[in-house]
Amino acid sequence: MNELVARACSTSTFPELHTVVIMGHSAGGQFVNRYAAGGAGCPDPAVDTRYIVMNPSSYLYLDPLRRSLAGDFEVPDSCSSYDDYKYGLRDLNTFMTRVGTSQIRSNLFERRTYYLAGEEDTSTGGSLDTSCSGNTQGRHRVERHDNYREHMGRFDRWTGSTFLSVPGVGHSGTGMITSETARRLTFRNEPSPAPDLPPPAPVLLDAIAAASP
Repeated sequence: MNELVARACSTSTFPELHTVVIMGHSAGGQFVNRYAAGGAGCPDPAVDTRYIVMNPSSYLYLDPLRRSLAGDFEVPDSCSSYDDYKYGLRDLNTFMTRVGTSQIRSNLFERRTYYLAGEEDTSTGGSLDTSCSGNTQGRHRVERHDNYREHMGRFDRWTGSTFLSVPGVGHSGTGMITSETARRLTFRNEPSPAPDLPPPAPVLLDAIAAASP
């Protein structure tokens, strides 16, 4: 993925390139969340790079606390693996170990990342991660999205992320990608409507399969 992004970000190959968007839904959303944390990203700082994470089944947490049903953050008492990677920073894989926890945190704190949740994605079955590690993050994807937003708020340095809800959409990749919210973020980097201006043309890298960087 690092090589793919580096080639897509090449202004020598694409001299008119200004923007690269890396987005994914569901399992792809899980990948983009972890890639934003540990991937190299665009090597050219002149390229505007942003990440869009949609309806993932789980997120990468930066400390061992999880939000309880009472709304407090605490250490779960019923799941020994809840903070292992890909859910947390314990027992990282080889790639993420090379990146290191300090850089992982800095990447998530600073990289421009949008977390989108379909407001109707509240199923507790199907492809939802129902392992004990997944369940410590919330009962369904909307709750996990909200809990991760609250997790972000625990870190003063975490300023690069925005959390948004997409009305009228459940667990649908098509519904999310074609939503007004996703289209604005992809082509204009605007979380809310703005005057009708010609949008830039980003290179769109859609992560559609689950993988750990």
